[in-house]
Amino acid sequence: MKKKLNGRYPRAGISKILMKMKLMTIFLLVAFAATSANSYSQVTKFNLRLKDVTVKDVFQQIEENSEFILLYNEKSVDLNRKVSVLVKKDDTIESVLEQVFNGTGNNWKIYDRQIVILAKNETETSAGIKLQVGSVTQQPQRREITGTVKDTRGVSLPGVSVVVKGTSTGTVTGNDGSFQLQVPFETRSLVFSFIGMKSQELSVIGITIVNVVLEEETFGIEEVVAIGYGTMKKVNLTGSISTIDADVLTATPQPTLAQAIMGRAPGVFIKNVNAQPGESKISYNIRGFGTPLLIIDGFPASDNDFRQLDPNDIEEFSILKDAASAAVYGARAGNGVILITTKRGKDSDATFSFTGNYSLQFFAQVPNFVNSEMYARMENVSRFNEQLAPVWTDEQIQKFVDGSDPDRYPNTDWWKESLRKYAPQSQYNINVRGATDKVKYFVSGGYFTQRALTRTDDTQYDKYTLRSNLDLILTDKFSMGVDISLLYQEFMGPVHQVERTGTKEGIMGNIFRSRPYFVARYPDPTKLPTMGGADNAPNILGIENSGYNSWNVLTGDIKLPFTYNLPFGIVAKANYRIFRKYTNRKQFERKTPTYNYNWDTGVYTLMRYLNDPSRLFEYRQLENGIDQQYSFSWDNEFNDHSISALVISEILSYNDEWIDASRIRYDFDMHYLSFGPDRDRSNGGRASEDGRLGFVSRLNYNYKGKYLFEFNSRYDASPRFPKETRWGFFPSASLAWRISEENFIKRNYSFITNLKLRASHGRLGNDNIGNFQYLATYSMSTDHIFNELTNNLERSIIAGALPNPHITWEKMTTSNIGLDFNLWQSLLDGSIDYFYRLRTDVLGARIQSMPNVVGASMPNVNYAEYDNRGVEFSLSHKYKINNLHYSIGGNISWNREKTIFIDQSVFTNQEFFRTSNQIGQWTDRWWGRKTAGLFQTKEEIELWADQDGRSNSTILPGDVKFIDYNGDGRISSEDNVIIGRGIFPRVMFGIDGSLSWKGFDFNMLWQGAGLFDINIASALDYQLPFYAGNTPMTHMLEGSYVPEGNPWLPANTTNATLPRYRTDNTNRVHPSFSFSDFWLVNGAYIRLKSAELAYNLPVKVVNKIGIDHCKVYVSGYNLLTFSHYKPLDPEVDTHPRRIMGNYYPPVGSYNFGIMLNF
Repeated sequence: MKKKLNGRYPRAGISKILMKMKLMTIFLLVAFAATSANSYSQVTKFNLRLKDVTVKDVFQQIEENSEFILLYNEKSVDLNRKVSVLVKKDDTIESVLEQVFNGTGNNWKIYDRQIVILAKNETETSAGIKLQVGSVTQQPQRREITGTVKDTRGVSLPGVSVVVKGTSTGTVTGNDGSFQLQVPFETRSLVFSFIGMKSQELSVIGITIVNVVLEEETFGIEEVVAIGYGTMKKVNLTGSISTIDADVLTATPQPTLAQAIMGRAPGVFIKNVNAQPGESKISYNIRGFGTPLLIIDGFPASDNDFRQLDPNDIEEFSILKDAASAAVYGARAGNGVILITTKRGKDSDATFSFTGNYSLQFFAQVPNFVNSEMYARMENVSRFNEQLAPVWTDEQIQKFVDGSDPDRYPNTDWWKESLRKYAPQSQYNINVRGATDKVKYFVSGGYFTQRALTRTDDTQYDKYTLRSNLDLILTDKFSMGVDISLLYQEFMGPVHQVERTGTKEGIMGNIFRSRPYFVARYPDPTKLPTMGGADNAPNILGIENSGYNSWNVLTGDIKLPFTYNLPFGIVAKANYRIFRKYTNRKQFERKTPTYNYNWDTGVYTLMRYLNDPSRLFEYRQLENGIDQQYSFSWDNEFNDHSISALVISEILSYNDEWIDASRIRYDFDMHYLSFGPDRDRSNGGRASEDGRLGFVSRLNYNYKGKYLFEFNSRYDASPRFPKETRWGFFPSASLAWRISEENFIKRNYSFITNLKLRASHGRLGNDNIGNFQYLATYSMSTDHIFNELTNNLERSIIAGALPNPHITWEKMTTSNIGLDFNLWQSLLDGSIDYFYRLRTDVLGARIQSMPNVVGASMPNVNYAEYDNRGVEFSLSHKYKINNLHYSIGGNISWNREKTIFIDQSVFTNQEFFRTSNQIGQWTDRWWGRKTAGLFQTKEEIELWADQDGRSNSTILPGDVKFIDYNGDGRISSEDNVIIGRGIFPRVMFGIDGSLSWKGFDFNMLWQGAGLFDINIASALDYQLPFYAGNTPMTHMLEGSYVPEGNPWLPANTTNATLPRYRTDNTNRVHPSFSFSDFWLVNGAYIRLKSAELAYNLPVKVVNKIGIDHCKVYVSGYNLLTFSHYKPLDPEVDTHPRRIMGNYYPPVGSYNFGIMLNF
């Protein structure tokens, strides 16, 4: 970004915020260090009940239940003496030793985790124990452990990680599977881990040589996944839940978390609607239902919270798709739930991780525009088509070709002038994770910065994150957590951004409308030409001086979970969340002149002003939330039965308020409201509040791990309904049968690792409607009352819409049946699901209307019905061949929606019914006119059915030809048929694969969608040459109808895919522009979403410099795209302005990064 920020919004105290974040991090780390310095013997508690056992047995119990090592001379201690030991949970090692050696004359000394047992008057030296007082912590004794690691077939395993449990001390096995490791003398166990193998912990007390056999991992069987208000083993799930490995979320750096999960789970469709830095918009959809509920660490989260979450902070990522898994979230979970759990501390020494990457962004799909020569030729052909004189002479066109007069006949590529090929992006994160005796901690800090692809380089987005998750053990029954997260975002850019915002045309839209035969610069650089000659299009080269748009947002979130263990296995929990968000926005629109230049006289003529008058706008918003959860849970196992129960009460509250103010006609660059003229000033404000009250229950039953049952319910209250319908009850039930646990399967089909049949049925609700529709409302109007004294319309309070006192919940009844399978120890792993959802009491408008004299319309009522159904399938395969590990997997889903009941007009005839009836019909279909190509001759037009109502007098060769479906000799709505599919994909899929070989890793993800169409009829100005003054793209040149006999372009008639060139393409009423299959484009696409090549440096090498693990990588995002919609990116939004390219398109990136653990 350029240093000159003349008058731009200040960084709003970012240095102070960063200083506070740094101080908080230092404080937390110091606190952890102080806590860990406590004496191990003082904080370690025992609970032993031993009767008539030998002293040797007591020693063994001490070492097995703690990290103590006992050192003694066997001649000084009677190991076979019988003793009884009874100590409570809060007793220390001193209490144990006093009971063991009472009356024996033995004494002891404790050096941190080492206990020396001595006879009376004996010393360490006389006992032969080589240990000096005070040397334990300064110079710990070490010993060497050696061994080999093989698989179950006896093949040596190189590259196996060998780590001292609870520490970062370790090594890896060599090519022959052997290892040699120096460990502290008191080391109790080693942990062996390897990709694709089950990790194994092995005791090494008194052992110096170990030989280990690792078994292949059974993927997913023992995996624990996040569910609503808890966790559960994946094998015991009865609902439809998809999970995404947290590691893949950090594999390829993305501006937002949402972009990292595209294609990773069946039935989940995510589109990047707008990729502009800081203003990115993401569209979520699960199973075609709509936008899901977002949950982070147990509490609802906003779209911004979700998108801006640092992937490095995520521990678990689950997607709850059916009613059984989502019912605990009630009214807001009708479209599914995305559930995220962030990382917490682990029982180990402090482990630091650092991730850093630098990226080069680029547009994933770039449109190509014609040059000046082709523009002139195409414009001449358009006039030839209408028997008009050409605009351009052959001599002028030749000057475009040879470049002999570049000032008067330039050839400007506005895409290259306005946008650059690459823009930088970088992301960094450092975190520490570990535990002391009483505290588990995870502290993470991150920074992300992104520049826009505008050539002026005056757009930048910065994001700072800080997260601290602490778990404190206060007593043996009582614990609590302190979770703090801070997010600071800052954006600065021009008033005219890449995407259209409000009345400000976006840079992208201006590029499409800019003509190549206009110059980008005048001889006097202070004189700004209009961009390509469009009156309302500011030149991108001068946008930097036309004002700025800046904002910053500070979000703080504190969670305080408390846990108390009650008798009989009951656990009581209370969880509190305090949320606050500050938003500040400032925008200044500078009055900027634009000129026309006469190259012959050298005179500049003022044409118009951009941003006339100048304007300053400021906005402040404060959002607050306080959420509370109280729960009791109980788990019990007896014989072959396992039962668990959970009850929760939840109170959610939210409020916000904002104010804004603006002034216009600034005469100088002092961008404060007080410096603006008093006239024409304005201000506004608003406040709102929302809340929820809910009660949750869940009951789980498990018999022998074979037969599983779960019942969930939620009783919700919403402020959007009157008292009579305010509460909604949403129950669900699910069951599963693990067929693989039956004896006949185990005996006869040993290749079946896991086979589970599951089914669920339940009801959810939806209250995502406008507020207070059950009340008579009022609003302010600025021009409602006529003042006879002033002859002006005055502000007044006016009545709102008529109320509906019976408004209630929309109900969603969902059924799901699924099959999970795992064969040959994860050689094949997959699942298949079928689901059906019925939506009833959907809010909508009835056809009946009120008389005009009432002055109001009918309120919306609950009456409509729709249903969805679909299938999801996922399959993965993984295997290893010697040192090569590989995996491949994929997922695919299909879904559609049908209208069951809505209000419809009375059908007067069969044709009206055929073309207009919606009941019983799929919602994802388009009705319109069927076409038969383009007219080729006037004779063909004369013989064709009347399609313009004027005996085809306005139709010319090259116009669209419609089929007379009913044969009545005219084209009308009665000729409409189903011509295409809807805008939402029926099919979504993802394909991923990975390879690992001797430290090298490679992975990639392909993602795509199909069976949907893009309607470009609503954006013809970006499909037809010269429409609304646009510049044609090359596909228009290659595909449009060009008649025989024109002297400027080769004829293209029978192979044309676009109509003839027209001089007045703004005339949308022409029959050629009617909605038809001619303007539908197959939206199917597949793209290489991500690919990564990484190398893990040898552990023996990086260990020498104090690093446990180091990975360097190169990766790419949105690297390849294959689609039918060539001009623009297939991940477009359905809004016409986005279809036609007036938006910031999805970007790709090349990434270079490093990951360190130390």
